[in-house]
Amino acid sequence: MALLFEANWGFIISLLLLSGGIAFLGDLIGRRIGRRRVSLFGLRPRHTSSLITVITALSITLGTLFALAVMSDSVRTALFRMKFIQRQVTELTSELEKKTEEHASMKQSLFEAQGELGALERQRIHLEEEIEEMKRGLEQLREGRIVVVAKEILAQIGLDRPVLSEDISPTLEALRQNASFALSERSLGREIPPEILLAPGTSEKVLQALEESRKERNVLRLVVEENAIYGEPVMCRVDIIESEKIYSPREELVRQTFPAGLDRSQAEQDLYGLLLQVNRKAVAEGVLRDPIRGTVGNLEGTDFFEAVDWIDSAPSPVTITVRAAEEVYTEGPVKVLLEHFFEEEYK
Repeated sequence: MALLFEANWGFIISLLLLSGGIAFLGDLIGRRIGRRRVSLFGLRPRHTSSLITVITALSITLGTLFALAVMSDSVRTALFRMKFIQRQVTELTSELEKKTEEHASMKQSLFEAQGELGALERQRIHLEEEIEEMKRGLEQLREGRIVVVAKEILAQIGLDRPVLSEDISPTLEALRQNASFALSERSLGREIPPEILLAPGTSEKVLQALEESRKERNVLRLVVEENAIYGEPVMCRVDIIESEKIYSPREELVRQTFPAGLDRSQAEQDLYGLLLQVNRKAVAEGVLRDPIRGTVGNLEGTDFFEAVDWIDSAPSPVTITVRAAEEVYTEGPVKVLLEHFFEEEYK
């Protein structure tokens, strides 16, 4: 019923009247021509009547189309612009498909970017936590309360094969005792050294690592896991390092000849450079660096300044030889002794 009320009845009635009028006019003309037996284009009257009927039908159709075209934009478009519209529809459909593919690609890129953003956000949070931890450590360091720092080596013990399971516990206890003694020396006995804690299952892990090792000598290192302040226990781990002999006692490491007449500051600088050569040489030949200081050994301050005196007061060029003070293994440290001779004595 709604369609009946919404229909364009004025247009429909006009179309019916136009069609009826053209049909009536065609019939009237056909009858008159039939009575008069008029002949058009040399045709017989019967054929002329048929021609009039055909022209009338064509006129009805043309009139209908004309009326529709005049009264409806949609009809005009369908009659005269349909192919153009079809081409547009095809082009728009193709463009829509491209846009859909681009949209899908952009959606995928957005999804990946969101994933990367999430990863970056988690990384940012992690970095902020590390920064806060470093700030707390710095504050504690300023207050002088930090007793050990992360990755610091507190003690180490070398073990030769074979190693029995009953040897592990005494060895770990010796490591703990050596570490406590080192921390006690650090505070000059003014503070009670903190408790050294090992993770549960350390003995089993150490024994398994030693059994799997192919080296004749291994070193157990007690390494600090994280910064600790006075009054807190120190959490440590035990690293197992396969070790081998690097230097024999009194083996020459480096030597250098210093000219006579050097002032003291220059002598100190040149001698320090000589010790750096020892450090680089030992690292290149397999000695592990200290993870905190980045060095492989040490020299007593008195020995260093005694060597400076040799250079400073030398009447002629002096040659300093650096030798290993004792056997040096992979884990270090490289303890050295200094020897000197003057060129005049050598000659």
